[in-house]
Amino acid sequence: MIQIKRILAPVDFSDTSKLAMKYAAEFAHKFKAELHVIHVVEPVVYATEPFAPINMGDIQAAQEKMAREEIAKWRRSFIPDEIKTTENVLLGKAFSEIIGYAQKQKIDIIIIGTHGRGGLDHFLLGSTAEKVVRKAPCPVLTVHLVEHDIIRS
Repeated sequence: MIQIKRILAPVDFSDTSKLAMKYAAEFAHKFKAELHVIHVVEPVVYATEPFAPINMGDIQAAQEKMAREEIAKWRRSFIPDEIKTTENVLLGKAFSEIIGYAQKQKIDIIIIGTHGRGGLDHFLLGSTAEKVVRKAPCPVLTVHLVEHDIIRS
């Protein structure tokens, strides 16, 4: 029998990741599992004139603060109180941080939204979900916006 004790739901605050988080909450409920919700803030890279300094630390700190607030809002909106939840905001490259977190926390399944980009968008931007699927230390469930609603029985 498959035992799922720890579920990871990486979120980017898109509609797709909102749906994936709903799936993750339902899995956590069904399996009585702990739900880990993370958001990854990617480092800000900004080319500027030598005489117009920008404090990138302030920008990243603001992004991290906003991400923590948004995760807390989503938790209150989508995750029942009886589900044990851990929330984290990480800094780095999204797919790498997700995979590293899954390894360190011994995650049993990752439930992640995918935007389904194709063509040039996919070539230029890559797909975080695709990289996670290929390199994750555990099974990965990808969720698209066209998925069916979750029906509790």
